[in-house]
Amino acid sequence: MNLKKFLWTLSGDDLSIIEKCSKPRQMRFAIIGSFVLFIFIMCFISSYFTFTMIFHNYIFGIPASIFFSWMITNIYLLLLYTLTKNVLPHKKSLSSRVISLFLRLGFITFIAIFISKPIEVLLFSNQLPKEIDAYKSEQIEKYTTSTIAYFNDETKDLQGIIRYQKAINADTVSAETIRYSKLNAEKTKSIENIEKIVNNSNYYIKGIVILNSNYPICWLISAICIFIFLTPALLKRLIEFDSTYYKLKKKIKTNIILEEYAKFKEQYYQLLLQDYNRNLTYTELYVDPPFNTIRKKEITVFLNEDDLIKELYND
Repeated sequence: MNLKKFLWTLSGDDLSIIEKCSKPRQMRFAIIGSFVLFIFIMCFISSYFTFTMIFHNYIFGIPASIFFSWMITNIYLLLLYTLTKNVLPHKKSLSSRVISLFLRLGFITFIAIFISKPIEVLLFSNQLPKEIDAYKSEQIEKYTTSTIAYFNDETKDLQGIIRYQKAINADTVSAETIRYSKLNAEKTKSIENIEKIVNNSNYYIKGIVILNSNYPICWLISAICIFIFLTPALLKRLIEFDSTYYKLKKKIKTNIILEEYAKFKEQYYQLLLQDYNRNLTYTELYVDPPFNTIRKKEITVFLNEDDLIKELYND
C-alpha cells in the first residue's frame, strides 16, 4: 500500500469509494488522513510523557502509550465518521441535528484539550520547575507550621509540669520529661517526612494547573490543538452533497439496506408458510420501506346499515 492509500485509510472512510472520487477529492481525504496521523503522534507524545511522569518508568511508557494513542485515535475516527452527512432518507429535525453535532464536536474538543495539556507541560519544561519549587517551599512551610502548632498544643501541659518538676528538683527525669522528648522526636521526624514526600513528588497535575493559571499562552496551544482535531471534521463536512463521494456512499448504503430488507421479508414469508401454511402479506405501514419516513394515510371505509345487518346475520 502506497502513502496515498495509507492516508486514505487513516481518514476513516471506505477506500473503494475514495478511489473512484476525483483527484481534488482524493487529495482532501489524504489531507484528512495526514491530520489523523499527526493526531496519533500527538496522542503518543502526550500519553508517553504522562505515563513516565506518573509511573517513573520509561520502558512501561512505550507500550502503554501506543495502546492509549491507538484507543484515542480510534474513538476520534469513530466520531469523525459520524460527522459525515446522512445520505439515507430520514426525517429532518434541525434541533436534534444541531444538538447531536454540538455534542460530537464538544467531545472532540474535550479530547483535544486533554491531549494538549501534557504537551504544554513538556513545552514549558524549562520555566515550570521554578514554579514547582516555589510551590513546594510553600507546602513545606505550611505543613511545618501546622505540625509545630499541633505538637506545641500536645506538649503545652507537659511543659508546665516539667517546669514545676525542675523548680523542685533540677535533676529529676520524670515520665513527663521522657514523653516530651519522644514527642519532640516525633515532631522532627514528621517534618522530615513531609519534606521528603514533597521534594520527591513531581506535582505533575499541579504543574498543569500552574501553567494554565500563570501562563495564558498555554491556552493558545490548546486552541491550536483544538483546531488540529476539528479540521478533519470541517474538511469532511464541506464535501458537497452531490459529489461522487456521497453519491457512491448513498448507492452502497441503500443497496445494502434494501437487500437485507428483502431477505427479511423472504424469511418472514417462509416462516409463516411453514408454521401456519398460509401465504400472508407483510403489511407495510410506510410509503418508503424500510426507511419509513412517510407514513401511509389510513383510508377508512364507512358501511351503511344494510351492510351491518348482512354482517350480523351472515345474509
